[in-house]
Amino acid sequence: MKTKAHADFTRITQRFEHGIPLRHFEDYKRVQALTGCKVYLFICEDDTGDILSKPIDELDAHKRIYRGNEMSRGGMVFFPRDSFDVFSKGSP
Repeated sequence: MKTKAHADFTRITQRFEHGIPLRHFEDYKRVQALTGCKVYLFICEDDTGDILSKPIDELDAHKRIYRGNEMSRGGMVFFPRDSFDVFSKGSP
C-alpha cells in the first residue's frame, strides 16, 4: 500500500493521477509472473481518506510512463485516479 497526500492534476493528460516509481511497478509485475498470484496496487489518499485499489494488470492498460530521473531514479509510472476502484472512508 502506498500513502499519497492527494492525486495530482496533470496538464499533459488533463486528469488526476497517482504515480509510483517505474522500477517498483516492474518489480510488482515480475512478482506476479513468478508467483502466479494477482498483485494489486493500493493507495491511501490522505486528503480524502479513500483507499484506491486495482490489479496491476488492469492498471497497465492506463499507465503513462515518465522515463526521466527527476522524480525517481529510473522513471515513474502514472495512473489515472479514476481507473482505480474507490473504497471511501464511510464504506463498510
